[in-house]
Amino acid sequence: MLPVQRAVAFAIAGPIICGVEKTSAALDRAQLLITARRYDQALQILSRIPEDGEARLLSSAAYFYEHDLRRALEEVERSIALLPGVPEPHAFRSDVLHALGRKKASLDAAREAVRLQPADARFQWAMARSAWAVRDWKSAEAAAAETMRLAPEWSLSHGIVGLIAAGRRRRKEAQTHFRDALRLDPTDPSILNDLAASMPRLRPRTQSVKLLEEAVRLDPSDRLIVDNLYIETSAHIRGYGFDRLDLFMLTPTLVCVALTAVIFFGWVHPPAIVSLAALALTLTLTVAYAIADFMRNRGRMRSLKPGTRALYLRRFYRDHFLSLVYFVITFGIPALAVGIIDSALGLPSLVQWLGLFVVIVAWALLGPRGWHSRVRPWLARGR
Repeated sequence: MLPVQRAVAFAIAGPIICGVEKTSAALDRAQLLITARRYDQALQILSRIPEDGEARLLSSAAYFYEHDLRRALEEVERSIALLPGVPEPHAFRSDVLHALGRKKASLDAAREAVRLQPADARFQWAMARSAWAVRDWKSAEAAAAETMRLAPEWSLSHGIVGLIAAGRRRRKEAQTHFRDALRLDPTDPSILNDLAASMPRLRPRTQSVKLLEEAVRLDPSDRLIVDNLYIETSAHIRGYGFDRLDLFMLTPTLVCVALTAVIFFGWVHPPAIVSLAALALTLTLTVAYAIADFMRNRGRMRSLKPGTRALYLRRFYRDHFLSLVYFVITFGIPALAVGIIDSALGLPSLVQWLGLFVVIVAWALLGPRGWHSRVRPWLARGR
């Protein structure tokens, strides 16, 4: 998360497949089995029609929903070869490529579908989604506007306009379209997810957590939405940013910590009673702040639904341990190395403190960003 910019490729797959005219009872049965998520049985039926383009397209959908994207791409490309001039396989290929992270190729495939049939809202939607993914805002907004014109009562029309508005940081406009999409289809988990992601990044995040809880209830198999629920729940419980408790207690606590540090390093020399009082006040405020923070977070956790609370507890300790390891590797070891080198070279204490300050600043600028953008996604893929 919690990017508002999330892939909604799954949402178009069903409508695109439904747009292909079925020619046999086998294809009808395979379609029903895919809808029922019985993908293995559908693939068994479709394997008996190896040279049928529609069967290959349905096979691609089955592999897609099973998250076997390589096989899905192979099947949809076979479908394109068997169905020349038909736009549906190109649009579905755009979905598969988008899911694979090949966003420019996804845009090219969507453009081909639009070229073959520009008056179909589904293909304009695919074009808008793919253009949004590569930040081609002009193309994305034009295709989204055309999608809305062609299908004003389709929830995904409002959803893609909202997604692009969110990408352009027009939060209120995005929320309006997401709510319109939800009104048209209140059971679409991807719209619930996007609406939650467009909520203000404030604490507590009660509303966004409730939206994601409903999205997970509707589709517990969507790993992205489950991950987003965990991230929002963590932000809700542990708190990212400031609330009234932080504003009330953090400032005096930091002032006392700074005063104690100044006395400890010998930069000022107050009477002993003042030094002891500053230390005692710092410890008291720190302990009180920690207790108040713990009780507040515990209360928020108890207010969650049992399933959300179990998800949070199951993943919190693992993530907490790994984040600690990450901190030690990226900050602790470099800081220790700088201290050892400075001492070995016999540098003045001011230079040593300057080196430590540089390490602190570098980690503050790069460390959290690396954790959220690199390490956490890598860990999520490994689960």
